[in-house]
Amino acid sequence: MLDEVAALLAAHPTGTLEIQGHYRSTGYAVSLSQRRAATVRDYLIARGVPAARLIARGYGEDVPLVPPISDPRNRRIELRWAP
Repeated sequence: MLDEVAALLAAHPTGTLEIQGHYRSTGYAVSLSQRRAATVRDYLIARGVPAARLIARGYGEDVPLVPPISDPRNRRIELRWAP
């Protein structure tokens, strides 16, 4: 899937992609989600996407997809396009 994202970014050479890391528990959630987002960013950079077009942010458990926070679906990466 990330290879398809890299190809899409190559086809659209303007704009910025925010890579959002989310986690489903407390404690190290923000640092863990930040590392996950940074790993995705590093992967896309290795595929030729300019680093300046990518922002990695960890949100931890602050933005749950569904309640309760412990639901596994809250552990995810989301991509948000900013033209």
